[in-house]
Amino acid sequence: MKLTSLSLLPLFALAGCLDDSTSPDLEKRVFSILGGLDVGEVLELRGGGAEDIPLSGGSEYLVVPFNATSREGETRLQVEFTGTNVQGLSSASRVPNVHGFPGAPVPLRLDQSFHDRLRSGEQSLHRLAPAARRFQAGRTVLPGSALAVPAEGEILRLNVNTNSACSSPIYRDARVMAVTSRAIVVADVQNPAGGFTPAEFREVALAFDTLVWKVDTRNFGVPSDIDRNERVTIFFTSTVNALTPRGAPNGFVGGYFWSRDLFPTTAQAGVGGCAGSNAREMFYMLAADPQGSVNGNVFSKQQVLRSTVAVTAHEFEHLINASRRLYVNRNARSFEESWLDEGLAHIAEEQVFYESSGLNPGMNIDLAQVQGSGRARTALNMFMLANIGRYWSYLEKPSEESLLGVDAPLETRGAIWSFLRYAADGRAGPDEEFFYALANSDVAGVQNLARVLKQDPIDLMQSWTASVYLDDAAPAGLDEKYRQRSWNMRSLIGFLNDGVFPLEILRLNGSGKASVGLKGGGAAFLIMGAAEGHQGLVRTTADAKNPPDELRISVVRLR
Repeated sequence: MKLTSLSLLPLFALAGCLDDSTSPDLEKRVFSILGGLDVGEVLELRGGGAEDIPLSGGSEYLVVPFNATSREGETRLQVEFTGTNVQGLSSASRVPNVHGFPGAPVPLRLDQSFHDRLRSGEQSLHRLAPAARRFQAGRTVLPGSALAVPAEGEILRLNVNTNSACSSPIYRDARVMAVTSRAIVVADVQNPAGGFTPAEFREVALAFDTLVWKVDTRNFGVPSDIDRNERVTIFFTSTVNALTPRGAPNGFVGGYFWSRDLFPTTAQAGVGGCAGSNAREMFYMLAADPQGSVNGNVFSKQQVLRSTVAVTAHEFEHLINASRRLYVNRNARSFEESWLDEGLAHIAEEQVFYESSGLNPGMNIDLAQVQGSGRARTALNMFMLANIGRYWSYLEKPSEESLLGVDAPLETRGAIWSFLRYAADGRAGPDEEFFYALANSDVAGVQNLARVLKQDPIDLMQSWTASVYLDDAAPAGLDEKYRQRSWNMRSLIGFLNDGVFPLEILRLNGSGKASVGLKGGGAAFLIMGAAEGHQGLVRTTADAKNPPDELRISVVRLR
């Protein structure tokens, strides 16, 4: 299999430029392209607004245009395709959301809009970081002093205002239900009847100690300890339930972390404060509500217990990332950008899956491996089903979605999780080395990825985009660069969708034309071929209103 990367120059014009001084390697590549790619060969074209792509007769090709802007999904690029002697192949249909593997009930769908609002508002809080760092640096704990660990049954007073970070606090009394070596689990005294028992709260605390803390700190680092108790407060409160409107049209809010709780509450000696802060490492969790007393939405104990460990792993990553940017990696100039922080939080869920299932990254996990182990099947339903569903959502409309985004809708979350998994699989060294570096950086977003990857992440995103189709579907000789080594999504999603992989494939119309608008970071997928005995040609043209180097095209000969 050959991999060729060229700038986007008209290939026929390039052929006319060959002379006796031309490099033999370049000449070989150019004539290989003009004569048609070998089966399994990938051509990556970068940096131009128009391109002629020749297709050999009787062959089949995948053509993937990619909007390579790094401006976080904001810039659209219109791409036109015109084919001569080209036949477009059939398109996959859109499909419903993922339901689950054998033994799993239909999962509840998380509503991400609330989290997007929190994350987008957090950057303004970072203005308090220098003052907060000075405040924490000035605090001391005398040798032999008792840590601030509350006793079970004690009442804490916690702010639950989700509309304002630092002003107008709304306090709820919360009873300490369980204290373990790493967790303080508290429950709002106003929670609905029929919720968790003390024993069930202790199960949550022990799962956090033995699984979530272990996995998340190994991959992202140990959080700060501003309240000096070496524990994380996990607050089950019906105010989280209230964030889900009646009927849950967009899903439900399962929990959240808010960085405001990492700041001191008052100004002292010229150090600014956030009055609404709870001044502790904590996050907020959905309470069981068997009768639907909050907004009429029923959340049984079984449903909430089933999602709790995954949600704590997710929210704990946010806590680690934010607290280390404030107090450990003290040169960080901002919190992480939402899309990348969410991707890492979904990686946390995946890492808990590996720890629980007995399976490992790089195993190309498929249906047979899941069905062959009750342990793996249970872990997949608990910790990975949501990631699979988000990736599925991306597959349905990849031109309209992006790996990058000012906000992080479900589709972006599915894509960036998959990309981070792909990037980790392509590197030497353990997972935790890669994810730790991303979570412990003083820059954010694309800059952070570039620093850790030591290459332009947009280049790698182009290759990942081609892998979305090619993984577990392409000729046997395909370069490993275009494989997703940890997951066989064609097998898993195909099982859930009656054998159909839901990637949207564009068609050429009756005139041999197609047009697609690509969101920044978005891509489209076309499968086409030339009739037997005829040389085909596809011309691609990008919208001239956008910089031509934003269009990249991957071409793969499938057969």
